[in-house]
Amino acid sequence: MKVYNVWSRFGGCGYVRQYIAGRVNGYNGDYIELGKERSIEERAISALKSDVIVFHRPDDPQKHKAAELFKSMGKKIVFDNDDTILIDDRDNISKFMQYQDDLTGKMGIYDLVTCSTEYLKKEYEQHNKNVIVLPNCVMPDDYPENIQKNTSDKIRIGLVGSVLYKDDREVLQPIIEKLSKDKRVKIVIFGMNPNKLPPKSEAFYKDDLEFWRGLKNIEWIENVPITKYIETLANLRLDIMLAPRKDNYFNRCKSNLKYLEASMLEIPFIGQSFSDGNSPYDKDLDGDNGILCDTLNNWESAIELLITDSNKRYSMAKKAREYVLKNYNIYDKAILWENAYNNLYK
Repeated sequence: MKVYNVWSRFGGCGYVRQYIAGRVNGYNGDYIELGKERSIEERAISALKSDVIVFHRPDDPQKHKAAELFKSMGKKIVFDNDDTILIDDRDNISKFMQYQDDLTGKMGIYDLVTCSTEYLKKEYEQHNKNVIVLPNCVMPDDYPENIQKNTSDKIRIGLVGSVLYKDDREVLQPIIEKLSKDKRVKIVIFGMNPNKLPPKSEAFYKDDLEFWRGLKNIEWIENVPITKYIETLANLRLDIMLAPRKDNYFNRCKSNLKYLEASMLEIPFIGQSFSDGNSPYDKDLDGDNGILCDTLNNWESAIELLITDSNKRYSMAKKAREYVLKNYNIYDKAILWENAYNNLYK
């Protein structure tokens, strides 16, 4: 089975959704290795020699046309995505997604649709009858063997990625403000540096910038390419990672990826719980391998526990890494990709 992966411009998603399974299964794709793209000619030739063409988040009408062309040549075409394509009460979803045509209308042309969670699968099944879940996983080889620990006199508490922005951040805002004045801790923000944003981003992130710039005791780390992401996250030497999430449809469709990353670096993780058990973290965290919180009081208690109890941090980090390696190791899960694509020819 020859598989070719067409990446989107979302490099982090491409790494998780295509690249690591492709490495294990020997698939071809737009990237020879992370950061090293094939030429347009090499992509075309490699795709034409493949049996299955997988388009991750095809947000350009030309990609749908290319998919239909490959299909007319007898290839099997696959649509992969790990986010909802609907718009809910998050005003900025459409700006982040920037889809250029009606994806719900185009999803039906594909022979298979793959996604990251069972919750998201229900949405996609409204547009294509053949949808399966291929879970987000970790590639152990890409994480350091010797994890460097914090040796400073401050407990380093990290917020990473989308949780920095208004909808999710506001869930924890009173606690973040309180922590910013706590002399025991240092807040580490990875994903937005308000001092290095281009001028065009000022208006877009206006509410977020006003909040973050009003705080002290913050360490800023701007976004980095996927080639540097794991290394940068490891070098932060976090003692705790927080993942607040607003209770909405968008977040119910998200995966547990931030938990996977934190656990592989032995960072104790506190994540959002929803009343219906459908937050990205509800199905994995059990109190020993991570802590779930559904109220502000619970958040405050959990954070205080991990700030003051180094033994709890240590045991939780070890159990989390063991759990992730047991349940989300791509070397164990890559067969799911093989089975999914082989079944297209049965």
